[in-house]
Amino acid sequence: MRFVLLALLGLAAGCGPSPCDPRVPVAVPTAPPAPLDEPESKAPTAPGLAHIRGHWHWDGHRWLWMTSRWSSVPAGQRWYPPRYGTDGEGRPEYRAGAFGCADGDDD
Repeated sequence: MRFVLLALLGLAAGCGPSPCDPRVPVAVPTAPPAPLDEPESKAPTAPGLAHIRGHWHWDGHRWLWMTSRWSSVPAGQRWYPPRYGTDGEGRPEYRAGAFGCADGDDD
């Protein structure tokens, strides 16, 4: 019995988002509006910065526009941009952008 419980815990540990991609799907009532036009931003002179493009962010109640910006990249990580899509049943879902390990291949 103890072995079965340990095996189930091991399987459960493998479920969920990738450790490299920290974005977790959130059900949303609607898809976001069309992206807003923003002027090109100038590249900064400091190293270790990532450009985060303007995007719609779901705050739990409504879509909010997040303006493009440059952000410091934590050591060993990279920016995973937000994703908008549908779940397996065709309902809208959103994955907020986040920094995650640099080894991931999904963006």
